[in-house]
Amino acid sequence: MKFRYFKTIDAGTVAAGSNFEKEWRSDGDYIVKHILFIEKTGAALNDLTATITIEEKSYTKEEVPVTVLGTTRQNALELDIPLPDENVIKIAGKNNSSTNYSFYIVLVLYTPEAGEWERLTAS
Repeated sequence: MKFRYFKTIDAGTVAAGSNFEKEWRSDGDYIVKHILFIEKTGAALNDLTATITIEEKSYTKEEVPVTVLGTTRQNALELDIPLPDENVIKIAGKNNSSTNYSFYIVLVLYTPEAGEWERLTAS
C-alpha cells in the first residue's frame, strides 16, 4: 500500500469531563493506517478515551485511551482499517481529566495496492 494523505480533524477544545464526537466522510477508498491524537499545546493526552466506528462497524469494544492509538508517528499503532468511499468514520470519546484539552485527530490514509482491498475487506 502507498501513503496517500493526512486528513486532519480539528476536535477543538473539549472541556474537562466532557464528551466529543467527530466525523469525516471518505472521498475515496482508503486504508486508515494510523490515527494520531495531537494536543495543540503539546500536553499529554493521558486521560482522553475514544471509540472508532465506520458506518455501523465498531473497531473498539469500549473506549480506549487515545495513547494506545498513538500521539506521534513513532508510537502509532498500525491499524490497516478499510475506509470505503463515501463511508463515515466517527471518533467519539471523553475527556476524563480535570483540565481542558485542545487537539487534532490525524488520519494517516493509504491507498490499497492490487489485491489488498479484497484481503482487508474479506471478513
